[in-house]
Amino acid sequence: MEWVSLRPSSFALNALTAWGGQILAGDEVRYVYADFEESPLHERDLAEVLVKALLDGDLLGRRLDLTGPESLSHREMVQQIGTALGRPLRFHEIPAPIAAKGMLAGGLPEPFVTAMMARYAAHLARPQFPPTAEVEKILGRPARTFAEWAADHAADFGGAR
Repeated sequence: MEWVSLRPSSFALNALTAWGGQILAGDEVRYVYADFEESPLHERDLAEVLVKALLDGDLLGRRLDLTGPESLSHREMVQQIGTALGRPLRFHEIPAPIAAKGMLAGGLPEPFVTAMMARYAAHLARPQFPPTAEVEKILGRPARTFAEWAADHAADFGGAR
């Protein structure tokens, strides 16, 4: 059986789930591990790679580690969302147990929250998914930046349409 394995890093869209409500309500984001870094992947890049994988035999038999083009901290991502919105946002780091309690209260399943907090703690010193060039190699253009993603989703955070 022919196959292609797409192994995406974190999704940029997770920022909307994690911080969207707080940004809609004000200018402060309260979240865990301000300096935790990852290379968020724009969902449009993932979709375009998926289409290419389905339609193009060049990717068969490959495991593709897909990331955004840069490693950013939680604090930097919030700042870039603020830039897209045209207003400064502040990141306020809260302890992991308090963040986990809030996530559970918000309806996230305990095994998911536990795994996410463990991932954050384990990769504070070194990103779990450093940037790769796979998206650029496959699509023939650079992966979209998180700043581009934030601009694409500004309306979702209460920005102008």
